[in-house]
Amino acid sequence: MYKIYAITNGLQADITEICSGIKWEDSIDTLGMQFDFTIPNSININNKYVDIGSLLLFSNSYEIFRGIVVSDNKDKNTNTFTCFDYAFYLNKSREIYQFNNETADNCIKKICSDFNVPISYIPPFATKIKKIYYNEELSAIIKDILNQVALDDGRKFFMEMNEGKLYIDIVYDQIVNATFTNAFGETEDCTKYISNPSRSRSIADMKNSIKIIVSNTENDNETVQLVATAKDDSNIKKYGLLQDVQTLDQKDIAQANSIASNSLKDLNKILESNSISLIGSDNVKANRVLNITEIYTGMSGKYLVTKSSHTLNNGISKMTLDLEVV
Repeated sequence: MYKIYAITNGLQADITEICSGIKWEDSIDTLGMQFDFTIPNSININNKYVDIGSLLLFSNSYEIFRGIVVSDNKDKNTNTFTCFDYAFYLNKSREIYQFNNETADNCIKKICSDFNVPISYIPPFATKIKKIYYNEELSAIIKDILNQVALDDGRKFFMEMNEGKLYIDIVYDQIVNATFTNAFGETEDCTKYISNPSRSRSIADMKNSIKIIVSNTENDNETVQLVATAKDDSNIKKYGLLQDVQTLDQKDIAQANSIASNSLKDLNKILESNSISLIGSDNVKANRVLNITEIYTGMSGKYLVTKSSHTLNNGISKMTLDLEVV
């Protein structure tokens, strides 16, 4: 059973029965989950139960969302509240950092320690970070660090808040089964009841040839050195040459071949943009992988959830998912 608790001025209240318009969403492009709901003004007189800064907990059989009320929109009859999980503070805080060949995981731990962000899990990273960040958002710094790791070893990583703690793991390792309980108490597969399927395929952003260069400036003369290449001849023959040139810092030359290979692996494909609607499953969110078979559009195989949007009305949960091919 879904429950919503608000903690305001140190007092906890079960506000489940007075909430409507409940929805939550997240995406791979933003760190954090957003949660929205509406309650009547006649009940929340003088912000008795919920106010800006209140702690919000939303759960079913386990915790789905934990965060802070950051805004409210009041009209004649209702208050609509918008909440964000604790990634809000990483998205809104800025700092200056200089890392000198420190491992990526230690850099992230340093940021979290400075801003009192608890950590659930961060994998060990061998990639060394040597970079200065000037007055950038903390979430942007962490994303850049993870991007450097991805270029170095070929794996992609995601980050999210899990029960109020920062959680980082490998994309594509988070395979989930989307299920719901029907009226007879039986567990069913949500993907059997897909509606509004949409599939778009394009080679517009495909890159089947990668060149890595290093730029050097000496005595006001700039020279460019080609340090690594990677290409797919069969794909070039099929689709034509689609080339990308990437510039590395001198310090990263040792990783040039690895970066070229990993970039080709990531970009040398037909890009798909897909979306579906289906019955809601609480464990489905951004950066999770689902097995999808949809006969009308031809979607078949493993798909990464790039955005999830959930609604809850009269106890019935529904979700709309944006997907890309794994």
